[in-house]
Amino acid sequence: MKFRSDLIKNILNNQESCIENVIRPISHFERVVIAQGYGASSQVPRRFLAYAVPVLRLASQMSEMTTVEFYFATRGVQRANGIYYDESLSKMRKELSWLVNIYYPRLNNRVRILEDAPLSSSSQKVIDALFHPAKKVMEKCAQIHQFAANRGGDSALRYMLEHLLYMRDPIMVDGQPNKELLVPEMTTDYKHLIMVGGPAEKIFWHFRQEMLKECGSHSLWKSYQFFTSVGDPPTYHPHEGEPLMDGIYFNHNLFKWLEKLPSEFGKQKNLIRDYSVLLQEFAKVQVFKLPHEVSPDILHVGEEILHRYSYLYKK
Repeated sequence: MKFRSDLIKNILNNQESCIENVIRPISHFERVVIAQGYGASSQVPRRFLAYAVPVLRLASQMSEMTTVEFYFATRGVQRANGIYYDESLSKMRKELSWLVNIYYPRLNNRVRILEDAPLSSSSQKVIDALFHPAKKVMEKCAQIHQFAANRGGDSALRYMLEHLLYMRDPIMVDGQPNKELLVPEMTTDYKHLIMVGGPAEKIFWHFRQEMLKECGSHSLWKSYQFFTSVGDPPTYHPHEGEPLMDGIYFNHNLFKWLEKLPSEFGKQKNLIRDYSVLLQEFAKVQVFKLPHEVSPDILHVGEEILHRYSYLYKK
């Protein structure tokens, strides 16, 4: 299949040439994993599925050797705030399964929905081994230092280190390739790993890159990072006032309703962008438009489907 960069335009932020330079050299016979991580909170926003759209659209253009791994860091969230969101996890799993089954049946057998595990003693040893290099990175990089300092110092730094294990970065630990996983069911049989993250991932990506420079990286696989503008705030964390998955559904004119939400640091505009992506996905567009470019008819079709799905989901 010939890769078409226009089909991921406006849902992936990397320059189209950058994405093409990653995708085109990959052989149809090489194993590829496209992965995306999720957190959790007590309630799930209705726009939750928007975050998965760039991953599934990208995977649908790639060979049968490409698999998708959505993973939930619910145990990581529990380590951070002491709460395990079991009910929200169940809802989000159900949502993702529905989207794949209905809209991406060709990918159905190639999408895995995984969850992390409590931190094992071996994973803790890896994080301990990486902590000293992480301190060096933090001291050298003002942005990383400020990010960690504002969030608890050493505890925040350990949280940032966990990202290297969640994202399977090809880092060396004590001179050996790291083999520890925080999501036990993740595959390790691949040649290319593509991570897709939202705006909040950028500081972690910067930290991860600096750690690879500090500790060295192996060549057992190639790792890439793609970014999407979807998910600010994250689609698994509700913004105050937005519709929830199992809440009372709004009466049509979704965007007029969203425009009435309090605008906090541009979040209102971001919510409109996320819902625009979600409704265009439900309307089965081929090429995504920006919110101010998309036809109202397309949004109406998408909203009708969202309305019906929300009704069925509640039943």
